[in-house]
Amino acid sequence: MITLSLTDDTTTLTLQLPEPPLVFEDSNKDVQNTTIDNKLKIYIYPGADKTIVKQTFAYMKIADYNALRGFRTRQRSTGNFPKLSITGLSTDITNMPVYLDMGGKNVIDNCETVQDLSVTFRES
Repeated sequence: MITLSLTDDTTTLTLQLPEPPLVFEDSNKDVQNTTIDNKLKIYIYPGADKTIVKQTFAYMKIADYNALRGFRTRQRSTGNFPKLSITGLSTDITNMPVYLDMGGKNVIDNCETVQDLSVTFRES
């Protein structure tokens, strides 16, 4: 079982991730230009490589959603990014500062459950 933890100055939230996929992407600021004589020029910015982790929760308790939303609110109001830890992988992630972004959601079950919530953690 994969465990995801978010921590900031206020609280810690730990979630079990029973359903895949936990998607990892790489991001960079490299620029590719094609010159007039059809040659490719690539400008590589060392140190700009970042990791992006995406998770879609099929179902989440409203209390966990509210706690997750609190991290997003605090990062925007204080400018302090939460730290992400993921265990249960072949290579664990520990205390990676991330920018948290949350997608749309459906509220079901008399407002006790959130459905189809997509969350993105971008290394900052």
